[in-house]
Amino acid sequence: MCIRDRHLTDFLQQKGLGDVEQKTVLIPGCGRGYDVVSFVKYGASDVTGLEIAPTAVASATVLLDTELKGDLRKRARVVPGDFFSPSGDTKYDIGYDYTFFCAIHPSMREGWAQSWSKHLKSGGTLVTSIFPDFEDRSITGPPWPVWPDLYKEVLDTAGFTLRSLEKVDEGKSHSGRGGKEWLAVWDKISKF
Repeated sequence: MCIRDRHLTDFLQQKGLGDVEQKTVLIPGCGRGYDVVSFVKYGASDVTGLEIAPTAVASATVLLDTELKGDLRKRARVVPGDFFSPSGDTKYDIGYDYTFFCAIHPSMREGWAQSWSKHLKSGGTLVTSIFPDFEDRSITGPPWPVWPDLYKEVLDTAGFTLRSLEKVDEGKSHSGRGGKEWLAVWDKISKF
């Protein structure tokens, strides 16, 4: 299995979200598509990676074609699009944010939370990989320093409540990220 970060695959294997089978998943800023592959291989029925860069869409499509065969491949796609301007009425069961939040300018964070509220079904779940949690929070980015309370502040106002928060074990983080990463699960509790 193509693995970028063990914390997501371990989390899915241990059913940290419950059973993801027959669930729809949105992953904005999915890059090469590693997380799309992980969700499909753990049973999600429809996984959409969203990328604004055409080169990223092309690169991720190659990875999906390589890693997923037959029916598994039919459950995954990476499409061009702007996360902040949802098109259509599709609502997802699960959202996964892996360092998308830290890549956007801090002035866009409230819009990020509102967009997640629009993309997810009422009762849906958002999983956030919170990185980089630097001790020096005056560093300018991207990536911009982030921390759990920052996520809580913007997600609370968009109708989410924190279900769980855990520091990622250093051995499960991507190289160089040990001790600077959290995994949080949020439940969408109100309609927007």
